[in-house]
Amino acid sequence: MWTGLDQHGATEDGGDTRVGRDATRVRASGPAHGWTTNQRLAIEVALALLGGRRRPVDLDDSEWWLLLLAAGINNHCAKPGVAARRVLGAASRHAGYFERAGNWR
Repeated sequence: MWTGLDQHGATEDGGDTRVGRDATRVRASGPAHGWTTNQRLAIEVALALLGGRRRPVDLDDSEWWLLLLAAGINNHCAKPGVAARRVLGAASRHAGYFERAGNWR
């Protein structure tokens, strides 16, 4: 069950956030650690959607398509929550769009 972000939320530079029921600390490393700008943006959009800081209708087309790409979903009618959870899962497993990305910290 998703419990959202911790009381501090995600920081601009990809700082610590708490994700999931067990409140595991994760952090997207910077470009020096192998993350691209789009990979970080996909994670930030996913966290914002699941944390309630962004609504799906407020996403512009490029953010929505990036979220679908990172989630590995080929259907534009996908549910935003499902796409966001798949993005975070793929990022934590280094799968798909995040295959060559650096480590979560």
